[in-house]
Amino acid sequence: MAVFGLMAVGLGAWSLVRLPVEYVALRRAGDELLLERAAPLSAVRVLPEQVAEVRAVRSDYQADGEHVDHLVIEFQLTDGSLVRQCGYWDEHQERVASEMVEEWLSRPLSYYRRTSPRGRPEPVGLEG
Repeated sequence: MAVFGLMAVGLGAWSLVRLPVEYVALRRAGDELLLERAAPLSAVRVLPEQVAEVRAVRSDYQADGEHVDHLVIEFQLTDGSLVRQCGYWDEHQERVASEMVEEWLSRPLSYYRRTSPRGRPEPVGLEG
């Protein structure tokens, strides 16, 4: 799997480190972000001030002989944990996806809304 295209906003530079990861969907809950874990069904509440950095990572890999593009929005929390929102798109949607990433990264954290990725999020890491 290759990872290409990394945009970062937030505090300082980011180095690749192994951290606990939850695969989540986001929705707004007042001034909080409700991070819904993919499985098992549960949720954790995160205040915007608990998020140290937001990153968008696009990865490219093969699944069952098919090329898959995968978009991961990562939220580095101040306690050292990492949460990810996963989504998919194909080459015909790349421009739309790029605009979506720019929109997500430019919005205040309190404005994040829930999205519905096509299919179930796959475990995609940043290492090899």
